[in-house]
Amino acid sequence: MEQSATVSTQTVEVPGAGRAPSEFDRLFARTYPAVVGLARRVLDRDGVASSASEPIADEVAVEALSRARVHHLGDTDRAAERTVGWAAELCLDRIIGHPGRVALPPEVGADRLLSADLLEDGVGAEWDDHGLALWELQEALAGARRVDRRIAVLCLGCGLPPRQVGALLGLDDRAVSAGLDRIGVRLSDRRRVSAEVESPLDARLGDQ
Repeated sequence: MEQSATVSTQTVEVPGAGRAPSEFDRLFARTYPAVVGLARRVLDRDGVASSASEPIADEVAVEALSRARVHHLGDTDRAAERTVGWAAELCLDRIIGHPGRVALPPEVGADRLLSADLLEDGVGAEWDDHGLALWELQEALAGARRVDRRIAVLCLGCGLPPRQVGALLGLDDRAVSAGLDRIGVRLSDRRRVSAEVESPLDARLGDQ
């Protein structure tokens, strides 16, 4: 069965009743719920830690919309795409050391991301069975292109299909696919480095 993954696009009430809504008010009304939903999916997709994740999701939304206000963005599709992009990067900053794991979307499984040698070592089975660790995603994206960080958070962190990621960020299918290829290389490289560093330590611990 195909996994269904969506980010809320419902509208919310904007402060300022009694006056005509500004362009930013309208942008806020249609973007704030989507940004909150995005952050909640990254930080607590299964809803098991809502008391901790909901305040952080609100912080992400407020900060992303604050950037939109500073840049004098109005109610346009491009402004919404920029706001979602900022929110994705803010989410990435907040998953440092996060203990959670997230299921990969069906269209972008381990076999799409990892190199053949790592799949043979069982990394793919680990991700398929237990999900991708958010801290591992964060580490792999350190220093990555901005667009790749945003694609990774929406696709791998939120579990959204590539086409929906493209729609939210204003990217075409080829750009999303190229970003996922680069992300896969980074994830594979991080796993190799981790194995080289951790294997000697594991061996020493085993001799104690």
